This record gives sequence, C-alpha cells and structure tokens, in this order.
Amino acid sequence: DNAQLISLYSNAYLITKNNLYKQVVYETLDFISNEMTSKEGGFNSALDADSEGVEGKFYVWKKTELEIHLGKHAAVFFDYYNVNELGYWEDDYYILLRDKEDEEIASMHNLQEKHLQSIIVDCKKILLDQRNNRIRPGLDDKQICSWNALMLKGYVDAYVAFDEEEFLKAALKNAKLIADKFSSGNHLFRIYKDGNAKINGFLEDYALVIEAFIAVYQCTGDLQWLTKAKSMTGILMEEFYDGESGMFYFTSIKDRELIARKMEIQDNVISSANSIMAKNLIYLSHYYSIPEYVSIAKQMITNVATDIIKNTPWYSNWAQAALLLKHTLFEVVICGKDATKFYKEFSKHFLPDVLFAFASAEIYLPVFEQRFVKDETLIYICRDNSCLSPVKTVDEALQLIKNPF
Repeated sequence: DNAQLISLYSNAYLITKNNLYKQVVYETLDFISNEMTSKEGGFNSALDADSEGVEGKFYVWKKTELEIHLGKHAAVFFDYYNVNELGYWEDDYYILLRDKEDEEIASMHNLQEKHLQSIIVDCKKILLDQRNNRIRPGLDDKQICSWNALMLKGYVDAYVAFDEEEFLKAALKNAKLIADKFSSGNHLFRIYKDGNAKINGFLEDYALVIEAFIAVYQCTGDLQWLTKAKSMTGILMEEFYDGESGMFYFTSIKDRELIARKMEIQDNVISSANSIMAKNLIYLSHYYSIPEYVSIAKQMITNVATDIIKNTPWYSNWAQAALLLKHTLFEVVICGKDATKFYKEFSKHFLPDVLFAFASAEIYLPVFEQRFVKDETLIYICRDNSCLSPVKTVDEALQLIKNPF
C-alpha cells in the first residue's frame, strides 16, 4: 500500500509541484526506512494493526496526553489534526486526521504558514519520541518478492521526482537484494526470510520485478537491470505463457499440477500481473526491437478490450497499456558525455508516454544503434519507427514531444 502511494504522490508532485505531495513522500519513506526495512535492504511485509490486544492502540491519543506533551501548541495541533468529533476514535482516543489546508489553519491562529509548519514539525517530533515508549505492534518480517518490487519502483519514482540520492541508494540496495537473494539465475522466489528464499515465484512477482528493473534502468542507464528484465521475460515466455489464449498463467509450468491453472486478469488493489506484463512487453520491444513482444501485448489488450470499456475501474492498468499502444511511446535516446545530466533535466517533467535510454559511451543495445557521434551529446526523439533529426538541448526535445509527429 505504501509503495503504490509513494509512486502516486511522486508523480502527482511532478504534475502539480504541490509541496504537500513531496512531504507525504518524504515522511512515508522515513516510515519505511525506520519501520519496514531490513538491514539487507529488503522490505518487510506488514505491521500488526493491534498492540496489547487493542486495534490501533500504538497510534491513537487521548486529549489529555496531547495537552501534556504539546503544551502551548496543543490548540493549534488540535485544529490541524481534528482532535475533535471528526477525529474521535473510541474510548476517549483520537486519530490524527487532516482535512484543511495549512493556509486555513494559519489564518485561524493568526500565524504565518512557515511558522505553523515549524510548530507542526516540532509537535510531531515530540509525539514520535513519546510513542516510541509504547509497546510496539508485531512485525511480519517475511519479505514478499512482488511487494518488494512495488517498493523498489516507489523509491525509483521518488528519486526521479526529487533527485534525492538516498532514495536511489535504497532502490539499488533492494534491486541487488532481489537479484542476489530472491533469485536463482533469473528464476524468482516468492518469499525471503532469515536468509532463505522459498516458493517458486508467481507471475505477479516476475511482472512487478521486471517493471521495477526497467524503471531502475531508465533512471540509471545501468544496462544490467534491463538485461535482467529481458531474461526474466524469457522465462515467462517459456514457463507461464499460453499461446492459445495469448495470456500468462499465474503459476509456472514447473509448479506442481493444480486442478486448474488460473490467469489473473482484472486489476485490483495491485494491478493484474497480465496487464503489467502487457506494458513491460511494450517497453522491452522498444529497447530490443522485438516485434513479437508488441504482437503479444496487442493480443493481450484485444482480449480485454470490451472489459476495458464496460468495467474501466477494474481494467485501469489495461487502459494505460492500451493508450501506450494507441498513441505509441516516444523513444528519447540520449548519447554522449552529458547524457546523465540531460536525463535529470527531463526527469523534472511528468512524461508518462516517454521511454528513456541514455549512455555517455557507446554500448550495445538496439535502441542506441548508430546514434553516437564523437564529442557531442545528442537527443534523438523517435516514434512509430520514425526519428526526427537529433537535437542538442532538453528544451528543444520537450517541444518535439509536446507537438507529436
């Protein structure tokens, strides 16, 4: 849940530049780092809702507690977090619930917004210190492959949005853990705990790891992650793909035989593994020039086209995949010594229909073929197998993307 929210708020910030969204990302990742991350860089599954046999006890407060701990700032804090009938929980306890902008609360208390924000930060530090004295909820420290991939993608999206090196470090540490400990060769395991990996990976695990590794490649230019994504896709084609239906089974052909091998189609709390794979195939087809991948993705989307229209909320990720095919991804290929710098300029913009590849020195990947020019950094914009003349600035490239050809 936190992983997907981090991606959502990071992208929302790129669109709106709303600092509230940035605050949510930073505070959520602080929580993940402090409460949910192992020493190896893996992400634990969950914290119990209960502590001492009472639901939510670790997180709720009585008014008297808040007044004692916060002193003169209690009144501001009460309005800010609705310590009133709206935030009332049960048994004289309150949850901290916001529904007003800083501007409104500051006006109510005749404060400057910056002063208000400083007060709230101080109050939260005080309460965090106090809460750390409580009996903690139990931690489920098993690590699930697909959930780790979601959080890896969340860290990448946060790094892209905010250029925070600590986010990239956490992402790379987790990516390495997945590659080293959740994997045997390029086969994935579902669960990792106490140094042991077990249970063959499901389609969901592969699809989300492939998606995350593509994202890691796009923001680092490190080809190993794209190579791993392609290798895992090869395993899916061999062990999970059903040529008759054009979809992927949820379990591998190597798993023990079940009464029926199911296929996960509808998008739910987590997008369906098949819809994620349709998008992955589209991206990989562009990087490696594999027409078969596009054909498979097209067939998958065709299979659910009627459902996308009739039941869009349950097929929203499929709808995104359909848009990637209908409007065609832009390929932005950056070649030359300033490639990383140029990519970081691009990353300040929300560009959901753009695929990035950048390298400072010539490497083998079909998308880079014949595009390096000595002593120059060039940006190539391509679409539908058609490329415009290369440009030398990000501003020029953005104008080409904003005016589709």
